[in-house]
Amino acid sequence: MLTHEQFSALSSLLKNETAVVLETGKEYLVESRLTCLAHEEGFASLSEMIDAVLRRSDLSLNQKVLLALTTNETSFFRDLSAFDFLKTTAIVELVKNRAHASSLTVWSAACSTGQEPYSIALLLRENFPQLADWKVQIRASDLNPKIVRKAEQGIYTPVEINRGLPIQLLVKYFTQSGETYLISPEIRRTVSFFVQNLIASWPTTPVDILFMRNVLIYFDTETKRQIFEKIKTVLAPDGYLFLGVAETPYRITEGFKKVTTSTNVYQKESQGTDKK
Repeated sequence: MLTHEQFSALSSLLKNETAVVLETGKEYLVESRLTCLAHEEGFASLSEMIDAVLRRSDLSLNQKVLLALTTNETSFFRDLSAFDFLKTTAIVELVKNRAHASSLTVWSAACSTGQEPYSIALLLRENFPQLADWKVQIRASDLNPKIVRKAEQGIYTPVEINRGLPIQLLVKYFTQSGETYLISPEIRRTVSFFVQNLIASWPTTPVDILFMRNVLIYFDTETKRQIFEKIKTVLAPDGYLFLGVAETPYRITEGFKKVTTSTNVYQKESQGTDKK
């Protein structure tokens, strides 16, 4: 069993390294995610492994533990209202505004195993044939290198496929191989994956659409404020920020306005725009 002192120290380590807040009451989550890892690493018990981690005697073990505690929950076309707004409004507006440059950049931050950026790629391929001649960049990142490698492969189990992927897209863009499904190379090539800790320095490439959903809920208020400030530096003036349903910049920072009531999407406020 995990002691209170071990849980508290592990929580502090996780916050210092990733900014993720592990609140009291989540001891069950630590035990469920780390017990198997303890056995794989040759420890007699979870408690013994945690003690080794807290001694910082093996940095590779510390990394494995921290990554095991980060959340990787995702699915294809998660929250359909967000993808409906992306298709009917955000892309339509940006296509008009970017006609002279023929360029569009999307970033799926905290993308987990890749279903979100691949969903975006599928939506663009199916609904915006005019983008075939554009420079379209779909960039996707996650904290966990192992998860990023899995996302790059584009291989999914039937359970993962059945979570949100329409059957017509499965037939058109996936190939079954044994017990798994492989997304087509044409879709896989449209997404570039990289490892990114959101509390570290960010790439400076301007972004037209930023999906950062269901990750800010794991940070404290000050960390959220810092991330929102980073978003301001990379998001285009007419770009769109997609957040999870429980996430908002309000009461954390200024400079954002919600642009629809149907889903949780924001834009930066123009100078002189009344705050809402």
